[in-house]
Amino acid sequence: MIRIFLVLVIMIVAVSLSPGQTKGNKTSGSNVRNAIEAANKRFVEALSKGDAARIADMYAEGARVLPPNSPMVQGRQRIQEFWQSFINAGAKLTLSTSDVEAQGNVAYEVGTYELIFPDNKRDAGKYVVVWRRQKGDWKLAVDIWNSNMPVSSK
Repeated sequence: MIRIFLVLVIMIVAVSLSPGQTKGNKTSGSNVRNAIEAANKRFVEALSKGDAARIADMYAEGARVLPPNSPMVQGRQRIQEFWQSFINAGAKLTLSTSDVEAQGNVAYEVGTYELIFPDNKRDAGKYVVVWRRQKGDWKLAVDIWNSNMPVSSK
């Protein structure tokens, strides 16, 4: 887990310092936060409507999803298939943004989530998303979350 966190930090630093980025120019936090919260609302709506293709379009090319207790999922097609499995399970999602920081065309978001399944099983936890602005739109580049719930001892 520490390795994944370090990779995320290195990626944020590398992207923010890459050529073409605005160095030392922090993007207005409220504008970025508003855009990301609006994107989260679209994400939740697409999930509730069963539109995995729309969810996948919200991810950047080459994006990665790092779900708990599962292998990494990379690329829009595989991400679409991943979220389709949540849709098929009847999952309902709630997201709450705690913090957003942006530098140039990269931002990160920290927040909390709650998943509710039809059998009333629940999962709640926290997440970190690295966002990348592409052609004026904020796209999910790295999406990782983990549960606050205790590990079951099957």
